[in-house]
Amino acid sequence: MKYEMLGDNSKVELIQFIERVEVKISERKLINEDIKEILAEAEAGGYEKKTIKEMIKLRGLDDGERAELEQLRDIYANALDLV
Repeated sequence: MKYEMLGDNSKVELIQFIERVEVKISERKLINEDIKEILAEAEAGGYEKKTIKEMIKLRGLDDGERAELEQLRDIYANALDLV
């Protein structure tokens, strides 16, 4: 079916897939705007936006992943004479 002409049912199905993705893209844009507003509010309160994003990333890792990341940072920092 990759290069065949689409029948009526396939055409309808394709349109539905595309419309579903378009809805999610619109929702993502709204969510991204909300996140920007929250980070701007935090920044106005004296918090560092970059550090907040880093903390969110760390909170998303499990304990093992976080420990591995910290260990690699230490190894790299030592290799680069940053500590």
